[in-house]
Amino acid sequence: DEAVDSARLTRRLAGKFSGRAHVRLASLDTAALDVVGELGVSVWPLMATLLGVDLLVGAGGYHTVYEARITGTPLLAVPRMRMYDRQSRRLAPFERVTDDRDCLQRVGEFLDSGHSQRTLKAPLEKSGVDDAVEAIIRTMTRRHSS
Repeated sequence: DEAVDSARLTRRLAGKFSGRAHVRLASLDTAALDVVGELGVSVWPLMATLLGVDLLVGAGGYHTVYEARITGTPLLAVPRMRMYDRQSRRLAPFERVTDDRDCLQRVGEFLDSGHSQRTLKAPLEKSGVDDAVEAIIRTMTRRHSS
């Protein structure tokens, strides 16, 4: 199960980078949340939290990739095999990781680079993109809470 695999990676990341990074698994999958215990949070939509995330580690799904890009959140992702989705094509080479070992190494490099702890500033002017993102978040939040 991919969600449980992500939970196991979360535990490895938290163990390896304890004291250097605040690692959390955001998932709606209860089995995955059980694996990580206090490291897990149930969040929907994830995009509403991304402005507070220094680095997103995930898969190469449409929403993960484009929500990371629209919020400016750095992404490391393992492309998953899907019948109708070419995740490896969607990911830029610098976003793509091959496996957990590669992911652990790249997260360490990210932390060493000083790019973590980004300072967030509200945009001076809102664009149509901002309005669209807010509308999507409102719509998804209403649908999920119904």
